[in-house]
Amino acid sequence: CVFFSCLVFFFIVFFFLIFFIFFFLMIRRPPRSTLDRSSAVSDVYKRQLSNYTAPTLDSISIYRSVDAGATWTVFKKSFFNANTDKIELMDFRGTTGPSYLLLFYRYESGVLWCTRYTPSGVATHSVVADNVGDFAVDRNYTATDYRAMVLYDSTGWMHSVRSEPSSYASVWQDDTPLGILGKDMDFAYGYVGSGYAIFNGGSSGNLYIKPNYNYMDPSSWQPQITIETGNTDTTFSAEIIASRQDTSSQTVMAVYNWVNNGRYDLRYARKIGGSSWSTPINWSSSAGDNKLVELYNKRSNANDVFQASFTRTGLNNVAVSYTHLRAHETVLDLVCRLLLEKKTS
Repeated sequence: CVFFSCLVFFFIVFFFLIFFIFFFLMIRRPPRSTLDRSSAVSDVYKRQLSNYTAPTLDSISIYRSVDAGATWTVFKKSFFNANTDKIELMDFRGTTGPSYLLLFYRYESGVLWCTRYTPSGVATHSVVADNVGDFAVDRNYTATDYRAMVLYDSTGWMHSVRSEPSSYASVWQDDTPLGILGKDMDFAYGYVGSGYAIFNGGSSGNLYIKPNYNYMDPSSWQPQITIETGNTDTTFSAEIIASRQDTSSQTVMAVYNWVNNGRYDLRYARKIGGSSWSTPINWSSSAGDNKLVELYNKRSNANDVFQASFTRTGLNNVAVSYTHLRAHETVLDLVCRLLLEKKTS
């Protein structure tokens, strides 16, 4: 009788142990992937997140274009095992190192994953960080041993983490709290180690920029710089970009939404070389709301031409504005040249 009771107790403990291990793995499990076709290092990619109501799983579709965006085909489609609320896609290749495509995604449980795809579509998964709220990513551009860099908030506190160079975004290190409250962030890498974080203060609502000139080294974060002061939610959705130039001549530009008498305008601030950040300037304040700015630049040395897109309401309810801006025309004549093309239907 005693032997039988012990045997029953053993099976009960074993059952609950297996249940909790399975539950833990499901929370941290990467998405299931299905390969549609292979890719080449010169391809262009975009991503689309589809959110569904349980029991249907959220999915991510990665599209590939081989003709400069004229046509697109599905490269990968993955089904997540938990609700997912943000994704980022990164081109991760160098002149002599291996070529990868990185997909970052955050489960609503707070686990931030990175899936690394080879050109043939083979996937490797790694956990970047736990207990993540918002996040932003960028990378450096060395010929080989390049890093991915991640800025994120954990319960409101800012953190930085980066990949170990020789692992090519499969091993993550130097997860460091920055000791400041922040939200609604972005991060841009420039050149030879320089990087710039932009974020709203967690309680003040001020807009800050925090530089790091050593490849996001934990001990190299500089004091934050106040770009705009204001109450909570006065500024939001900031984007930052930096040219691939030495810091003595580097152009860094920040564009963000600013609430102006109940209307959403776009403002920008800029920094050239060793100068200080400029006073914020209205960038687009036409009638209607101007929102959802995205910044781009060609990854080539000495390039100081940035491109941006943003949405504008009030133009037959469907409008997209395409903007090309040059950070400076000459050394002595600093301008922000806007060539605006409106597309309506």
